[in-house]
Parts: sequence; C-alpha cells; structure tokens
Amino acid sequence: MNGGFAYGSVPFVFLFTSVLDLGNYKVLLSLVGVGLCLVVASAGWFFRDPPKNWWPAHVDPLTAAQDPRIRRALEKNPPAVKQYTPKEAAVPPCSG
Repeated sequence: MNGGFAYGSVPFVFLFTSVLDLGNYKVLLSLVGVGLCLVVASAGWFFRDPPKNWWPAHVDPLTAAQDPRIRRALEKNPPAVKQYTPKEAAVPPCSG
C-alpha cells in the first residue's frame, strides 16, 4: 500500500518541482491543504445517517452489559458523561 502511494505520487513531484520555484513550497503546501480540505468536505457531503433499524434485531445494546467480558471492558472505558458539541470536544477544559 505504501509503495503504491509512493509510486503514484512520483509524477506529481516532478510536475510541482518543474512548475514552481524549488526554494518556496509555501504556496504549494497551502494549495494542497486547501485541495485536501475540499476533497474531504465533498466526500463527507455524501454521508448520511444509517437507515432505520440498521442495528441487528437479536442484539440489544442495553442488555449487552450483562456479559462479564463487556462489563469489565466498560469499567476500564466508561461511557461519556454527555454528548459533547464539536466546540466542546475541540477545546479542552481549563484545569484551574
């Protein structure tokens, strides 16, 4: 996988180095960053919520904690206290 990515990127290295100044990559990296943001945002546009009743009928997430292995795992990894907003999740709380 890594080799395929490297082989696929080689033509772009030659393209960018022949078009742009070799001493200043700031413009190139900025354009690549904006391009990647656009690609990720456009891919995310097509994601939707899962269809209704997508969870298997034979699995009850509320009673799954009766399994001792799952209980032990939940003790080490407790659920979140609440559903955090993106802003709350991005900014760590001040410990003062």
